Amino acid sequence: MEFKHLRTFLAVAEELHFGRAARRLNLAQPAVSLQVKALEEELGAPLFVRTSRSVVLTPAGVHVLAEARGILGRTEKLAADVRRLATGEAGRLAVGFVGPMLDCGLARAVRRFRAGWPEVGVSLVECGTPEQIARLARNELDLGLARPFGHELSGLEEAIIVRTSYVLALPRDHALAGLASVPLSRLDGEPLILFPRSGNPRLYDAMLAALNRAGAAPRIVQETTTKRAALALVAAGLGSSFVPDLPDTGAGADVALKPVTGGLPEVILSALTPVGADLPAARRFIELCREEAAPGV
Repeated sequence: MEFKHLRTFLAVAEELHFGRAARRLNLAQPAVSLQVKALEEELGAPLFVRTSRSVVLTPAGVHVLAEARGILGRTEKLAADVRRLATGEAGRLAVGFVGPMLDCGLARAVRRFRAGWPEVGVSLVECGTPEQIARLARNELDLGLARPFGHELSGLEEAIIVRTSYVLALPRDHALAGLASVPLSRLDGEPLILFPRSGNPRLYDAMLAALNRAGAAPRIVQETTTKRAALALVAAGLGSSFVPDLPDTGAGADVALKPVTGGLPEVILSALTPVGADLPAARRFIELCREEAAPGV
């Protein structure tokens, strides 16, 4: 059974006139008659009683009319759904993100995306850059919001979301908190809160190398994997810590944030997607992340 025969039958059944149905379908009237006849032969029953003055549905035609509307309606919905999936207007978007993305408008980007693309469900997974890279390779993520630094990114495309620097978080009453900026050399012997080397060995080593070049050998008194924990420990007076200079850093009243001079690595947060992946929803999400990371720019 061909869909075009059902559509032609439906037009005739609703118009109850072959000529008007032909004009509605932009077909010649003989073609309409032939398609209806082909459907009747396939079903083995007449669907219309035709006279010189009228066209009337037979009982079989009444039944086929109800079924045809359902079949064609479901077919049109299926086609529309597939088109929305193909263009990224529907479906799901699995997004991995590192903690610093929360400090540059990720929540606002998600809110705007959901308002603009309501048929795309967003699934957010907080995980480190190495795990995001692995999940992208296994097609478990569509998009990663990561902090690459010396990671192998073959098979992935990188789009920078934000580029910034580190600032030094100090207890508010620390002697260095009165400086406009803090040279790395002033951290010699100072208690420092740092992330574990296992989290990103190359970044860890680069930070220690920068301190070493400045002639500073701080005392690493605590390791923590999150910025929130680091700021809490700074507020408690355990030491100072390097944190990315992002709009929503969230330092409390007991913490002072100071620019650092002396050559620490840049902070670069990037969107990672598989090479060749054409995901309009992912592209839009990246655009929103960029806009929220640098409002007004």
